[in-house]
Amino acid sequence: MREEQIDRIAASIVCLPSGFKQLTTVEVVEILHAVFVEHIPPTWPSLQRGPTIMPMETEKIDRTPYPDDGLDRTLVRPLPVEAGEPYASSQHIPPAPAPQRTSRARRTRRDQGRPRHGCLAALLWPVALGIGLLCVARMLPVEMSSALLIPEAVSFVPWLIVPAALIFVLALLWRRGALAICAGIVLAVLAWWHAGYFIPSGSLTPSARAAAAPSAEPNTGDAVMRIMTLNAYNGNASADEVVACVRENNVELLALQEVTWSFLDELAAAGLYDALPYVATSDAGEWDNGGMNCLFSMVPLSDVDSDLLPTDLSALCAGSVEVGGRSLRFVSCHPSSPHLGGEEQWGAGLETIGSLSAYDRSYVIMGDFNATWNHAYFRELLGASFVDAGQHAGEGFHMTWPSRIEYLAGHNLPAALVEHVPALIEIDHIVYSAHAGIVVGDLKTASISGTDHLALIATLEVQSGAVSDA
Repeated sequence: MREEQIDRIAASIVCLPSGFKQLTTVEVVEILHAVFVEHIPPTWPSLQRGPTIMPMETEKIDRTPYPDDGLDRTLVRPLPVEAGEPYASSQHIPPAPAPQRTSRARRTRRDQGRPRHGCLAALLWPVALGIGLLCVARMLPVEMSSALLIPEAVSFVPWLIVPAALIFVLALLWRRGALAICAGIVLAVLAWWHAGYFIPSGSLTPSARAAAAPSAEPNTGDAVMRIMTLNAYNGNASADEVVACVRENNVELLALQEVTWSFLDELAAAGLYDALPYVATSDAGEWDNGGMNCLFSMVPLSDVDSDLLPTDLSALCAGSVEVGGRSLRFVSCHPSSPHLGGEEQWGAGLETIGSLSAYDRSYVIMGDFNATWNHAYFRELLGASFVDAGQHAGEGFHMTWPSRIEYLAGHNLPAALVEHVPALIEIDHIVYSAHAGIVVGDLKTASISGTDHLALIATLEVQSGAVSDA
């Protein structure tokens, strides 16, 4: 009886549609015989549990309407079997059910692509908004750029690169698309504004660099001159260190601001007149912004003027020097700072310096401008006639104030902080005529004790074949 059941089940499986038939009749009989007759446990892979199917039952029916043509016309119909009865194949093993994912795996897959760190990202938005507002303040027209606290805030625009880059990176890592786009736009704008600090528009020749090297002997007859400017901080700078810096760097022309008569005596005692014997000083006015402006030169100064332009502020000191066969007009200047209540005088002082563009001379204007490249008044001063050496040389920023953080935040700071915080803004400049064939490069700063400014030192070259005086 059992073998009859085996034969009938085998016949049913063989009669399955072609898409399900996986075994030959002999293979099916052998498998079923082993299970039901010899009671062999189904431990081999071909008998692993697969999907439950409905075996088929065959039944002969009357075929009288059809001719006896030798064809097997068998009616196949489902035969119910017990639930869970396995179907096996030696040629195909149905795939096992996928393992159940743990809750952690499901959560990981669900969280992929989602924004993260919502609270921290929300805190970045106010910072990004502040950066954006400061960039907007930088773009204000001249008429609006001297409003309350705007000049002071705009001075720090170059430092916005650091928080903007940090926000951009965090926004990408935390999948904050809108924040990343805003930070990316700000970074692009900042890079565009300050491209000149890293991409040079002109460069010194190798011979000029060699002539200006500290080991070289000064040559007043060539087309190269080493120049330096420093704010002496009401004459409190160390005269000995000023003279030492001049000698170490082969400075041939020095511009000083905030010079007092007593400081001139100190400079003479330190030997400055031995290195730079020719001097021009500005008039000591009723309001001289901390002291006089002075020029010290290794070669004679001609056409000296102690009050170059009429102004109610610090008088401009000027003198001409022959460099490489060309007469250059050097000016030492110090307009007022944009302190609270003095914004109008600050703007007026910068406008006065900018008016030098109307004269047919080749100028080199050096001093404490109390303005940075990002101030609209300073950019208007430059216009198309003047060039800022720092923004043109492609040698990076040369921050000059404050020389020590204690001058900005008070004298009760930890010594470690005072020693390691760098100067924050670039307000000391070397500005020169744009079409005079002048190139200024190899800029660097030097620390002088007693003053809140760093000295700015550079090499000036009058290049042959350059455009004549404008």
